[in-house]
Amino acid sequence: MAFTDVDNTRSDWEAIDYCVETGLLGGYPDGSFRPDGTITLGEFCMILSNLFPPEDGEIPRSSEHWARGYAEYCEENGYIPQDMEIETECLNKALTYKQLHEIISCILVKKTISFDLDQFGFLREDIVHREITRVALAKLLYKLLPRLGADVVSKIKTLVYKKSYDAAFEAISKNEVYKNLLPLDISYAYDLSLGKNQVDTLLFSYMMRVMQCKRCVFRKVSGCTRVFHYTSLKALECLTQTDARLHLSPVAYLNDPTEGDLGLKLAKKEFSKYGVPFQDWHFGDITDVYIASFSLHERESIPMWVHYGDSGKGAMAGINVSDLGEDVYEVTYQTEKQFSKYLEKVQFIMDEFLALPEAEDEETKKQLFHFVKASVEQVCYLCKDEYYSYEKEARIVLIRDLEKIKTEDKPRENEVFPRIYVPMEGEMKISSVTLGPLVSSRAAITLALAKRGIPPEAIHESKVPYHPM
Repeated sequence: MAFTDVDNTRSDWEAIDYCVETGLLGGYPDGSFRPDGTITLGEFCMILSNLFPPEDGEIPRSSEHWARGYAEYCEENGYIPQDMEIETECLNKALTYKQLHEIISCILVKKTISFDLDQFGFLREDIVHREITRVALAKLLYKLLPRLGADVVSKIKTLVYKKSYDAAFEAISKNEVYKNLLPLDISYAYDLSLGKNQVDTLLFSYMMRVMQCKRCVFRKVSGCTRVFHYTSLKALECLTQTDARLHLSPVAYLNDPTEGDLGLKLAKKEFSKYGVPFQDWHFGDITDVYIASFSLHERESIPMWVHYGDSGKGAMAGINVSDLGEDVYEVTYQTEKQFSKYLEKVQFIMDEFLALPEAEDEETKKQLFHFVKASVEQVCYLCKDEYYSYEKEARIVLIRDLEKIKTEDKPRENEVFPRIYVPMEGEMKISSVTLGPLVSSRAAITLALAKRGIPPEAIHESKVPYHPM
């Protein structure tokens, strides 16, 4: 995204970028975004029509006004209040905060979605009749869109888990505006499968089957489970801010330089018969896999490796898995046996694919092999040596492309370059905090966290004595 009047130094950059990427907001011919410009009712009806497209055909155009068809579609389907005027004069007027509140409230009722709209203060006396700006709308959609798209995402997830891959592909195609809201594995597979219409669905189905291998062999952590994420107090301050995102780090930042090596060696041995890209598979070449690590230990028995960083002055953030928005898998410590079982399942699918006439197309074969390679590299980081079993670790391990990568503002202490990271799609929700044994100013920290929605009863002090290594 490149505009003459918007860049990534803005605090609302991610919201604008997200709405542009999903196609809900665009720029102007002069290259500007005009963040302080207004949105008309007609323009917002078009946005809603793109968010909730008709299942059968296009929206009829009207000779009365370019947005009339969009407005009538929204009115007929309950996306705007029935009593809202949609005459030409009204469609040309800038949308007010009061109108936006009425429309969003209408949609939330229709979709039976719970969302605290009052947090935006749209009905405050000083702004209720004010015209809403493009950037204000972008910030609202950025927070609300994942909730509005929940029904579409849930449908696609269900189809994939039921192995109804053709139907899942069709659902993603029809609702492309929701592509960024899909589980990243699915979105990645969908992106790779595009480009050759005659084999799109077939290729996508085989990618989905490869994904299922991970789910069949490795244990996923259930949504009701609470996991614990070690962090410094400085990072905790960032994670408890409004719109905070958990950062996934590149595998290059892992403390163990040999981690993933065993799985990769097994994979290279088994997949060498398929040729490119597997024959040149080298450990250390993995650049697009990102990880967030958690402990499954209850906070009373948290091991040293996740609890005593910063010389006992760190903290543990408790997070419900269901709030993370991505699959969390337990790390396995029976590495070779379990990983070999996974590789066997993947190879069976690849061999079946290679027997098809479509596999004669080198480009199609290359797309599937590229996805398989990336998927296996992910799973390599769900396996660790049995020596580390006391850690009881769980992980999110995802593939991200260069467009999603962010860079920290400045280098960390004792480092030369700023680190890169990938922010998770969903907003961070911390349900509890355990302060390290040497954290000072506990009362002040408890007060600050309480103001950020974490009640005092959810803030704990470590009962494990600190023993410096």
